[in-house]
Amino acid sequence: MGNYVFMCFFISIFTNFFSISKLGTILAPVFIPMMMLMGFDPAITQVVYRIGDSITNPLSPLFTYMPVLLGFAHKYDEKVGLGPGGAIYL
Repeated sequence: MGNYVFMCFFISIFTNFFSISKLGTILAPVFIPMMMLMGFDPAITQVVYRIGDSITNPLSPLFTYMPVLLGFAHKYDEKVGLGPGGAIYL
C-alpha cells in the first residue's frame, strides 16, 4: 500500500502541472483571439474549454482514483478492466 501512495503522490504532482487553470492560462493567448475572430465572446471560449476538459478528466489513465473505481467495478464484474477489451485487470 505504501508503494501505491508513493506513486499516487508523484502522479498528482505531475498532473498538477497540467491542471485546468495552468493549461487554460497557457492556451488562452491562442484560443481567445482565434475565437474572437470567429465572432465568439471570450467567456464562451473558456466555457467550451472547461466543458471539454472536464469530460475527459475521469477517463484519463492518470486519474488518481482510477484503480479504486476499477476495484469497485471488478467486485461486481470479473471482466472489468482498462484498455481495449479490458486487457489490464486488477
